[in-house]
Order: sequence, then structure tokens, then C-alpha cells
Amino acid sequence: MEEAPVIQRRKPSVWTYIIALSWMAATAAIACGGSSNSPGGSTCSLAGNRCQYGCSDTLGCIECQSNAECANNNNGAPICVSGICRACGANTDCNAGSVCEPATHTCGVICATNTDCAGARAGNNAPTCDTALGGICVGCTSETAATVCTGTRTKCDPSTMQCVTCLSRQDCGTATPACDTQTGGCVECLVDADCSGQAACATDHQCHPICVSNTDCAVTPQRPVCNTSTGACVACAVNGECPAATPICDTTRGGGTCVQCTANSNCPAATPICRTNGGVGVGRANQCVQCEASTDCSTAAAARCEAQTGTCGQCQTNADCAHLTATPTCTNGTCA
Repeated sequence: MEEAPVIQRRKPSVWTYIIALSWMAATAAIACGGSSNSPGGSTCSLAGNRCQYGCSDTLGCIECQSNAECANNNNGAPICVSGICRACGANTDCNAGSVCEPATHTCGVICATNTDCAGARAGNNAPTCDTALGGICVGCTSETAATVCTGTRTKCDPSTMQCVTCLSRQDCGTATPACDTQTGGCVECLVDADCSGQAACATDHQCHPICVSNTDCAVTPQRPVCNTSTGACVACAVNGECPAATPICDTTRGGGTCVQCTANSNCPAATPICRTNGGVGVGRANQCVQCEASTDCSTAAAARCEAQTGTCGQCQTNADCAHLTATPTCTNGTCA
């Protein structure tokens, strides 16, 4: 899922910081409950900015409480699902012959067998067709979690039906105590109240000291630069402050985060696509990969894009070969 940019604000004065610290101390004692706060009464904040519609214990700032807040958006996402505007929340939100894919909350074609779930569908992380739920492709169910959810992702999220690390804060440790259900992982913070002392939570889900200059960031060597627009210590302000492995400073992530890429032009020929979206089932964002979709894979021997790794691999069905018009049939892993 693409990370939201840090909300910019004017450079605060010293008095603003004093007021902010007093306000943060008061709000730190308030537990971030469901999403029942009204726009006028929200006590949650992110990077010092009040959450308009309130906050969720596992989502941070939410963008909706009901479908009404999603009705006027232009991105084809009119349904409010767990505080986020989505294309669908249930099969009834989709046209006849379609179902709501839980991994992405988008409408897809009904599946009949696991073969229908192969390839790029549902981010290649939902290989099982669950006909009991109307024919949807899933990554796990409560019955299969013990078998298919392994490693660090041992739980099955009943909303996305994907294997995740956590379902609530009780599943997370003290270093990363907040459960971010958008990614299924434990993070340091979701809202400012998750941070202690003179710190605020940025969109990279880390607590950053409030600063007015780089000197204030000396205590955070991994984030030595002061973003004076947000008052947060960040990794960088310009590309020259980033290491060779992640040479691009993305100022829309946490106010300044070093990443591999923000555009295809930042990537080498071997991995020419900059994956800008990340989340459960589709890997990390801002990485150079071979592909984001099968149409990025141009050879018959490796025509299918594996979304999690961003690599081109052997075809599994004829659908994986559809973009190669001269070789449209999948035979033994190769389009012919």
C-alpha cells in the first residue's frame, strides 16, 4: 500500500513547540480507540496534525467512518472498510459475476478452482479458491492458518485473509508495540500518542524527536536531519545524504527517507521498474524490480510477474501469456 505523504505545516516557533509538548503529554494518556471520534472531536494526531475522522488502534489516522466520507472521491473507492475507502467491502458491492477480493478489497472474477487464482491475481499471495465464501481467492483461512501461515507471519487476518505478523497490539513486542493492519506488521507507532517525550509519529511509523535544527537530532543517528517543516528528525533532506544502497531521498515518506528509487529512471537495466506501491502480498515499496505486472515481462520463458518478489518467472496459465500475442499458450512453464 502506498504510504501517505507527510502533512506539511509552517515552521513552528519556540512557543509552538512548548504548546505542542504540553498538548502531546495530554494526548499521550488517551488510548486510541476504534473509529468513533467525530471530525470535530478527534483527539488523535499524526506528526502534530489532528486526525480528521479519528483513529483506529490498528490503523492510526482513518480516512472514513462511513461510506459517506468515501462518496465523493474520484478513485473508485466508495466503500468504507476498516477506516479506509475501498472499492468493495463485500461481494454484494460488486457486479453480478464478480466477488470482493479480500486481499485488496477490489472486485474480481469468481473463482471455481485454485487454478483460477494462479498468476498475478490478488498479488500472487492468494492462491486458494474458497468456494464456500462465494468463489474468492484467499491466502489463508482460520482453518488453514496453522499450515500456510509460517515464519514471522503466523496469523491469518480475517479481513484481508492474508498471513500477517499481528492482528492487534497484543501480538507485538515492546520495541514495535503497534500493530499496523494495513501491512500486517508491528511498528513503533501509528499516532503521536504512541510516542513518549518530545517525539511525534511520522508516516514511516517511527517516533521522531521534534526538532528545530539538525543539532536536535544528534540523539537519533539514523535520522540526523531536521525537517523544519514538520519538526521531525529524518534520514535525509537531499539525495547526497543517502547511502549507495538507497541513494534517493524520498521526502514524501516520513519527511525524508532514503530509498532505492522513486521513478524508473533511478533503476538499472536489470531491474528497470520502480515499484511505488507496497503492502501485504506485493512486497516493499520504492524498490527496483523486474516487474510490477506480467506485461513488464517480455520473454516466453519468464512471462509471469511474481508480485511479491517483483521478478519474472515461468507461466502457470494461459492468462500469464496473454500479453505475448505471438505465444499465447502456456506449455510446461513457457509461453508457446
